[in-house]
Amino acid sequence: MRITRRPRCVANLAAKPDAKSLRRSADLAARSAVGSLRRSANLDADLTSKSDAKIPGMRPVFLLIFAVFFTDFFQFSVAFWRPFVVEFMCISFRGKKVNSLRLLEEKILTEGKIFPGDVLKVDSFLNHQLDTELLDAVGAEIASLYKDSGVTKVLTMEASGIAIACFVARELHCPALFAKKSKTANISDNFWSSPAHSYTHGNNYTMVVSREYLGSDDVILIVDDFLASGNALTALLNICRQAGATVVGAGIAIEKKYQGGGDALRAEGLRVDSMATIASMSSEDGIVFC
Repeated sequence: MRITRRPRCVANLAAKPDAKSLRRSADLAARSAVGSLRRSANLDADLTSKSDAKIPGMRPVFLLIFAVFFTDFFQFSVAFWRPFVVEFMCISFRGKKVNSLRLLEEKILTEGKIFPGDVLKVDSFLNHQLDTELLDAVGAEIASLYKDSGVTKVLTMEASGIAIACFVARELHCPALFAKKSKTANISDNFWSSPAHSYTHGNNYTMVVSREYLGSDDVILIVDDFLASGNALTALLNICRQAGATVVGAGIAIEKKYQGGGDALRAEGLRVDSMATIASMSSEDGIVFC
């Protein structure tokens, strides 16, 4: 009888795995994995402790320094950039309807000066040196309020009201007309006139408008840079009444409401729209808007 042996490799593959051996292998693998995790955790803890040991308590200090620096930088930025932001707003909104009240108020606060005698000096942008971008925005705003009123002429007085009247008239596509403070050689004897008093200069004068340029068929919008006691505006109204012209309202850049001129004119039935209205003004308390 002939006996043959299976190859060892075939016998091993065919043999069933021992259950005890499998449990032992699984246990060793689990222990090895746990050990690796522990060693990794210990290494991270050692690195963190060493890093903290080098700079003990520095994190709160850094945070405090950053907070102080950021606060000072923010306050400086607001003070430094505020005038430039106002200028940027003027340029950005040129020719568009904007909130000119806020725009003009910002300009008054940053550049306006209070002088003795209750005088507000704004000649850096309104009535000596002219900020044309600001006047353009204010003029567009006033014009938008009267765009459907059929205005044929914008009436003002020399000299401070001329600039803003021109910007309003351009938006309304009509002429700008200004009353002169005295009769000049280039005006004929055929004119309308009315006495007036200047609060700023403290003198009396006579307003003059040629009858050639103001008549009963005109629809008038009065425009001026300031409204205080209302004397100048009353004189312009008187001239319009003499000419038989229709006055639809008055557009004012800055009104000193506490002096009562605007309220008196409103009580007489005149529509008055002011872009910036001052409730009170003093060198101690500054300027307070309505």
